[in-house]
Amino acid sequence: MSVLIVACLADEDAACDLYADLREGHRAEIHSQVPLRNAKPPAETRPVRLGHIAAVVAVIAVAAGLAIQYYTGRLAYPQDIGGRPVNWFTYLFVSIALAMMWTAIASTVAFLRYSGLPDLRARLFSSEMSDVLGNSGILVTVETEVDEADRLQRELAARDGVLRVEVLRGED
Repeated sequence: MSVLIVACLADEDAACDLYADLREGHRAEIHSQVPLRNAKPPAETRPVRLGHIAAVVAVIAVAAGLAIQYYTGRLAYPQDIGGRPVNWFTYLFVSIALAMMWTAIASTVAFLRYSGLPDLRARLFSSEMSDVLGNSGILVTVETEVDEADRLQRELAARDGVLRVEVLRGED
């Protein structure tokens, strides 16, 4: 089980230094009502290849659309009542429509998966320190294991610029 340690800071420089130190060994986040000038994004973030996901799904959807059209037009109902030859051009419109639909669905799912949207039931929002955000305070949260929480809490309380430290334990 993991615990969430919340540190309240008033100074932006102290918050950015603390965040830079913590993110190397722990899962740390910084929360503020105003944009921080000195906050640097984590170096370990990797770009999401949303365009590649959409392109792969589009190619698969076009192939599936053509296969479905061929199956329904030639294999499942092979009788050519009108005497017309097979015209692949008529299959193309349905295949493109299927490709657009599945690409839109896959892009939406990939966006929701990789966007990092906040958890609305996060333990931070049940903390008393979440009110500090309204007073232009800065919160740094660290997720750590239970056995390491006391040591990390003492280290954070001893740092310069830290006003208060709170440990939020998860539900068992």
